[in-house]
Order: sequence, then structure tokens, then C-alpha cells
Amino acid sequence: MDAIPFLAEAYEQKIGVPTELALIGYDNSSVAMLPLVNLSSIEQDTAHLGKTVADLMLSRINGRTRSEHVKIQPSVVIRGSLEG
Repeated sequence: MDAIPFLAEAYEQKIGVPTELALIGYDNSSVAMLPLVNLSSIEQDTAHLGKTVADLMLSRINGRTRSEHVKIQPSVVIRGSLEG
């Protein structure tokens, strides 16, 4: 579910963000960066994710049969919807 409607509803209900409600999104969309939204978010390195997936697929195509587990660390982008 998108965090921005929650942020809008908090504003409508006069709930203080972040003093009464801390809120964080997950995709770090361009909307989250807008000054009026100012939504903290989890950011994934999609370029690294895409390259990793492509490399794994090419490995499989070239005969590698062993499964491989890959962890890609997300980062937190702190904006106005979280207290520092």
C-alpha cells in the first residue's frame, strides 16, 4: 500500500507528522521527494539489482545449475516524515 495517502489523511486529520505519526515509504519514488510530501523512504539500488539478475540469468543460460542467494542491501532516505 502506498504511504502517500496515509500522509494525506494524517494532514487532513491534523495529525502531526512526524511528532505524532512517523511514516516511511518503500520505493523512494519521485513523489516522495517533493517538498510538500517530504516522505522518508526505503531505497533499493535498482541498477545493481538489474545487473545482478542479468548476471544470474546469463550464468544459468551458460549451464550453471547451482542456485545462488544474493542479498542487496537497501538504504533509508530520511526526510521530514521521520524524526531524526
